[in-house]
Amino acid sequence: MQPSPIPSAAPTIPPLAEDFARQWIDAKAWEDTAKASRLAIEAAICANFKFPPGATETVYVMPGFKVVWGISRTLDTDALRAAWDTLSEVAQGCVRWKAEVAATQYHAAADLVPAAVAALNKFITTKDSKPAFTFTPPKPKA
Repeated sequence: MQPSPIPSAAPTIPPLAEDFARQWIDAKAWEDTAKASRLAIEAAICANFKFPPGATETVYVMPGFKVVWGISRTLDTDALRAAWDTLSEVAQGCVRWKAEVAATQYHAAADLVPAAVAALNKFITTKDSKPAFTFTPPKPKA
């Protein structure tokens, strides 16, 4: 009986997948160029309007095309948690909390305290995520 061949470090990729990968790289380059162009155009449009900081405004540039200026508010969650009990109900009512799964703690708890995670799982919907694609150009050979 002959020993099994030593597996290669990387799995073999079918030729069709490599063609798709090359097409993806080309499309991503086109997308990056298009995005840079769009952002430059948006900056040029915004340069035509002089709204003071903090202004909220909607400008209709042409039928079907509008530009909306607004402000966004973010919270220092750690500081807010520390001061939460000192805030009035009115102030507390101005805050929405978004629950999210802390993946590292979830996986650790699943191993250590499976009953706790089982109780939590009643509130969690699981679905496949979108695959992530990354291209790191190979280093040139010396």
